[in-house]
Amino acid sequence: RSSAFTRSGGRTPRKPRKRGTPNRGCRVEEWRSSVWVVSALALVTLVRGRAGVAAILFRAAMFVFAISYTAFDTAAGVVTGVLLTAAHKSGTPDAWHSSIDTVWMHPIIGGSSLLIRPPFLAVFGSDALSIGTVAAAVSLKRAGSSWAPVVLPALAGFGIGVFKTHAWPSGPVTFGGLAVAGAWLLWERQNKDCR
Repeated sequence: RSSAFTRSGGRTPRKPRKRGTPNRGCRVEEWRSSVWVVSALALVTLVRGRAGVAAILFRAAMFVFAISYTAFDTAAGVVTGVLLTAAHKSGTPDAWHSSIDTVWMHPIIGGSSLLIRPPFLAVFGSDALSIGTVAAAVSLKRAGSSWAPVVLPALAGFGIGVFKTHAWPSGPVTFGGLAVAGAWLLWERQNKDCR
């Protein structure tokens, strides 16, 4: 059995569960897929107007992250969720097993932890995020930002790579850290402007 198929209820889809039904999972994945682009754009605004190699590398890395992670999460999350929903509604969920596995176990777009190597798009996006947040830290420090809000996004950018997932705890740690750092940097800029 594919882990996606098994986690969704496998052979017993007749009684929908109140929590964790395929429809709920699809909605979460559809919403979460937009988070990658919004996060990248939010980070880019912090380095707006900056010049230099670090700023250029950062922008390129955020572009790669937004594109690759959106593609990965759309395929591994949304597409798998749509297939699982259809399987449960069909009355013959076992007939959908190979279709679900085709996406879930794919070496480029898959989402299974059973793969020998992590899916390419997930790794590519995660590495781009790590490189981008370090480049942002360099650019922001050169622009005069203090150490704490500069180091925080650099460290948070490695969350997905360290935990090997964008689910709990990695996603909240990574994007929560980036949000705190962003707020801190904006607060720091406003205080400098008021002086």
